[in-house]
Amino acid sequence: MKFFLRTSVGIVGALVVMGTALAQGINDPLAPENLRCAGPNLPFDPTTQQIVYVWQDVVRYTQSLDDQGPKGVALDRNCNLYLADSELNQVVKVSPNGDTLATWGSDGRGPGQFHRPSAVALDADGNVYVADSGNDRVQKLSPSGQVVAMWQYCLPGSNPCAPAPDQAPGHFFDPEGIAIDGQGNVYVSEVNNNRVQKLDRDGKSQAVFSGPFSSPMGMSVDRAGNVYVADLNNNRVLKLSASGQQLQSFGNGNGAGDGQLVQPRGVTVDADGNVYISDTQNHRVEEFGADGSFKRRWRRCEDDPNVCEFPNSGAGPGEFFYPRGAALDAAGDLYVADTSNNRVQRLVKTVVPLPEPPETSPDDSGG
Repeated sequence: MKFFLRTSVGIVGALVVMGTALAQGINDPLAPENLRCAGPNLPFDPTTQQIVYVWQDVVRYTQSLDDQGPKGVALDRNCNLYLADSELNQVVKVSPNGDTLATWGSDGRGPGQFHRPSAVALDADGNVYVADSGNDRVQKLSPSGQVVAMWQYCLPGSNPCAPAPDQAPGHFFDPEGIAIDGQGNVYVSEVNNNRVQKLDRDGKSQAVFSGPFSSPMGMSVDRAGNVYVADLNNNRVLKLSASGQQLQSFGNGNGAGDGQLVQPRGVTVDADGNVYISDTQNHRVEEFGADGSFKRRWRRCEDDPNVCEFPNSGAGPGEFFYPRGAALDAAGDLYVADTSNNRVQRLVKTVVPLPEPPETSPDDSGG
């Protein structure tokens, strides 16, 4: 079954030449074999040269508006989408054309089952890592959806596993974000432990980063291996080195002004270091430069669009209702899990033709 909607829309300030950025959406930006997802050929609007693709009703709508629906989003090298569907406790694989290719999982604690999955990431071999939040574990699936490993701690004697969350290395307590670097290291954010764990590809804990965080959520990794964490209750995104050193903070405080954030839950970063943040409670997505400066935002406003003191949720193209996970493809197109609109939006970067040079006469050239 196909769930696909395409619309044209003007996107404020989205000025990037197609094909100049590398893939980031698979959360493994350092692996060259993963930098191949350029997206399908898209017809551009002849006037605005801007398009938004919307995957509508890929997962089921729920009335639990701030907690359910598609949360996490990732891409493979063929531009297939992987969604963490918290309503149906599944991972959904969707083609670039909107066809549902596979659904994996059901509600439960057994292998391959999920309870409130919140994030997905892919490694260089196409394995899918799932932050199985409600089961306090991470599951690793093969490209075909078979369970390869489960990283968890169970109450002794429980079968199926009864989660026993604690703060021991390699254990998890409400993992909400997951990202993979070019070396295959896995980073997991834990809301109730207020930390990020760095694990090797076999699930062994290598380091614990404390931030300080207050409910860390979505994550991303840049080309240099730096880690970006959506720090929910501190209303910011933290940039950490691969060893956990705090390098930078994005967000200018709690609020709805340009560059401000209210409980951000998703983040991704492009090849130039620009950072895209799902500003969840403000129902918008904001872009920051590598230096931390505010650049632009996508949202709905009912008041003056140049002021927009009170961002509103919306269901139109380029509008959001509690956005969560975010990812980028090779062309720099942005994919956002528009959670409470029950969809994923693809914001396609603008192709801006260079201006024609002015004509000169022989007199102008001194002839």
